[in-house]
Amino acid sequence: MNPLDVLGKKFNEVEGAFSNTGVLEVYDVLEEGDDQEYYVSAPDDSWQLLLDPDNTIKTIFLFLGNGYNNFNSITSSTTPSEIVKMHGEPSSKGKTHEIPLIGKVGAWERYEFSEYVLHIEHSMVKGTVEKITLMLPS
Repeated sequence: MNPLDVLGKKFNEVEGAFSNTGVLEVYDVLEEGDDQEYYVSAPDDSWQLLLDPDNTIKTIFLFLGNGYNNFNSITSSTTPSEIVKMHGEPSSKGKTHEIPLIGKVGAWERYEFSEYVLHIEHSMVKGTVEKITLMLPS
C-alpha cells in the first residue's frame, strides 16, 4: 500500500487495509484550545499515523530505521544527493547540528508538493535515512 493513498482520508474508511494497533491517544499535556490527537501504529513499529480529532489521517511517519522498506524509491541507504537527483532541490533543508538539551540531530530535506509535504530525516552518524514524514499541506 502506498501511504499517499491514505493521507487525508478518515482512518475508519481504510483501517481494514493493513495491520495496525488500533487508535490510541497521544499522551501530551494539552494547552487550552488544543485538540486531543490520536495515533495508530504498525505492529512492528515501522510506521505511525497521526489522526486529528475527526479521525482524518493528517501525518504519516515511516521509520526506515525500524524496518519500513522504502517510499518512492527512497530507502534507508539513499543519500541526500540521491534524493536531490530524484526530487530536485528541496523547499528547505538543514545540516547535522546540535540543539541544546536535545543533542545532535541529523540532516533533513523538506519538499512541499501541492498534494502533500515530504520531510526526510537522516541519521546524524551514518547519514542514512531514518524517518520519512508525509503531511497534508498547510
